Amino acid sequence: LLEAVTFLASPECAGRAAGSPGLERAAQYVAEQFRQIGLKTDLCEGGPFQKFTLPGAPEADAQTQLRWVEHTRQDLR
Repeated sequence: LLEAVTFLASPECAGRAAGSPGLERAAQYVAEQFRQIGLKTDLCEGGPFQKFTLPGAPEADAQTQLRWVEHTRQDLR
């Protein structure tokens, strides 16, 4: 698991924005991991990926933040 998370969070995957080369690398990695453990990966027109569009997908900028917020089980009910 550590190896997978390390790769997916690496600069090689470059943030994984929709349509980016980093997202493609990450997706190919996950599909290959699925194949290696015997999961079917040819379910979407012979491949592992379903095509779709993201109209108006937001873009990250210098003000974009990701924050971790602690919650208790009670908060999530």
